Amino acid sequence: MLQDLAGKAQGHGFTGANKQQNLARLRDFANRWFFDKDCQSDFEAWCDMSGFEPEYVREKAREVYENGLPSWRAAPGKGVRYEYRKKYHERNGP
Repeated sequence: MLQDLAGKAQGHGFTGANKQQNLARLRDFANRWFFDKDCQSDFEAWCDMSGFEPEYVREKAREVYENGLPSWRAAPGKGVRYEYRKKYHERNGP
């Protein structure tokens, strides 16, 4: 749902001319589910069953909505272990 909120929905099989329209529709649905008062009971029930505080989840969802998903992976050649592995391969081969 956070990917939908960030406009990065994957795995839905959208292709062709309607892809952007369908992604926008998913983003709108996710936005309503997290923030709309009409969906509040469904959202809060999900949070209760999942063991999360609704306000905390909404806060994180708002960050995703405003800033996009956080980057979990470093860019190629920028990771913490990149230099270490590079030196290892130079010494020992691939």
